[in-house]
Amino acid sequence: MKFALLAASLSASALFAQVFGGGVAIPAPTPQGPQAPRVPAGNPVIGQVKAAPPKPVNPVLLVATAGTERITAGKLKDLLTGAPPIAVQSAKSNPQEFLEWTYLMRKLTAQADKEGLSAKSPYSDRLHWSRMQQLRAAAFEEKAKQFAMTPAEVEKSFRDNPLPYITMKTKILFIAELTGKEAEAKAKLDQAVADLRAKKPFDEVVSKYSDYNKDGEFAPIAYDSKLPEPLRLSIAKVKPGETCPPFHIPGQGHYIFQLTAVDSKPMAEVREEIRKNGSEFRFKQWLDKQRGDSTLNVVNKGFFDSLSQMMGENNELTAAAGQDIKPETPLAEINGKTLTAKDFTGLMKAVPPGIRANAVRQPAEFLSQYALVLKIADSVAAEGLEKKQPWAGRIAYDRGQILMQGMVDKYMDALRVMPDDQKKVYDANPDRFSQAKVRLIYISYSLAPPPPNPDPAAPKILTEPEAKTRAELVIQKLKEGADFVDMVNRFSEDADSRARKGEGPTISAADPNIPDLIKKPVLAAKKGDIVGPVKLPNGYYVMQVVEGGKKAYGDVKDQIYDEIRQERFQAWFDGEKKATRIKVIDAKTFQAVVAGFGN
Repeated sequence: MKFALLAASLSASALFAQVFGGGVAIPAPTPQGPQAPRVPAGNPVIGQVKAAPPKPVNPVLLVATAGTERITAGKLKDLLTGAPPIAVQSAKSNPQEFLEWTYLMRKLTAQADKEGLSAKSPYSDRLHWSRMQQLRAAAFEEKAKQFAMTPAEVEKSFRDNPLPYITMKTKILFIAELTGKEAEAKAKLDQAVADLRAKKPFDEVVSKYSDYNKDGEFAPIAYDSKLPEPLRLSIAKVKPGETCPPFHIPGQGHYIFQLTAVDSKPMAEVREEIRKNGSEFRFKQWLDKQRGDSTLNVVNKGFFDSLSQMMGENNELTAAAGQDIKPETPLAEINGKTLTAKDFTGLMKAVPPGIRANAVRQPAEFLSQYALVLKIADSVAAEGLEKKQPWAGRIAYDRGQILMQGMVDKYMDALRVMPDDQKKVYDANPDRFSQAKVRLIYISYSLAPPPPNPDPAAPKILTEPEAKTRAELVIQKLKEGADFVDMVNRFSEDADSRARKGEGPTISAADPNIPDLIKKPVLAAKKGDIVGPVKLPNGYYVMQVVEGGKKAYGDVKDQIYDEIRQERFQAWFDGEKKATRIKVIDAKTFQAVVAGFGN
């Protein structure tokens, strides 16, 4: 049995671009889509006055149209609610483009729903994962608000539990407990305690009995001190000048501390720390309860034990030897529901590559986390958060992007390119597929005056005129019959090509990395011709064409195939986008609405 671990997609990952930077891949060459405006360089202004919140906008004002549909300020606000930050930035920088993308996504989503795409894998799997992640985020954000401590609670916590914010200054009396001499240590302790009860000064008792500093000095004790917590609490209960009861650590000895002073942080200094710690503690309690309520029972341990060995070619999952894994085979029970092989495969289609890799390496940990996230999602869904903003908008945006991807995939799957179409492109564009192999000589120059060099044997740094003169001299010698390889050895400064007897890269008409100043004369030359000198910012080049001609059709037909598909997709996609017939009516009001959605 074999079942696909990854969703079907175009063969080359380079064919994908992101819509709004989100999860929908659109085959290239896709228009860039709404882009965030550039942020001016420089340092932030310190102490800048915070801008006043934008004034409310009348929701009935008309800001744009989409065909016959009126887009009011209120409607625009609905479109932006829950939108990812890059979409909001796009609305600021290019309202037309933002609306075209948004309405195209709505249009394709409606088509996808009509065709039942949301119920088909891999899109149903991605929708499930996306919804679950948004509800998890909703839970974390909403519970953080719910569990936030009020000012009154912060003050009460400070009064009731001051220990974390105090430092105790103490003196110590320590009686060591040596192995085999425990009774002697206890007798010595009893004598010291008797003296303290007789009101003898602590310093005097320390000097007489302590096996530590005879002056009793001890480092200040903070809340996070390494002293045992019962001992710290015991010291904190006494008043300055008093001693705490003896504290025994077996194998070490007996401790008696005298509290001499207490330094306490002011409330204003620790207010934020108390608020943060208290809120986090409440949230952790809630999260621990969700974790305790989630359940996982693996019913096919062998499947998960061999998961890492079951990864086949093309990211497919194959059954391990001796296992009969079918789509309906139960693998685990999560929160009381059965997870089948089909369910797990769908889950692997939906999760990002990093999570998928972790799931393969540590399936038990992955399933435990999955059970927890499912429990959290179910919990907040029951509270109605799924229907509240901004979560409803965020889920809708994710859903739109996933189903939009589905319609793009469907279009690309149906797109056919015939061999005749490829051959026609090849025959009609001979220059596009021309190429040449060359030998080259590189002579550098410096535009800045060369620094003084005391080494008389060091190579001279040429000026631009000197480099040009040298390149022209090389060409003259070549025309007079000099051997090109000999000229390479004598004059070329490019170590890599010189090591290959001057052989340079193959120059192709379609190569964007080769400057036109090189490509045009080289591709126009014949075999054996000398080309140059060609001046580039880094130096002069002299080249000899070793071999030239047109690439064979078999070498470029796949490239032509991809180009035709991309061009046809681009035409379809642009047509679909323009068909939304967006017209911005009131750019000022449009921007006023967008301003209400932050930076």
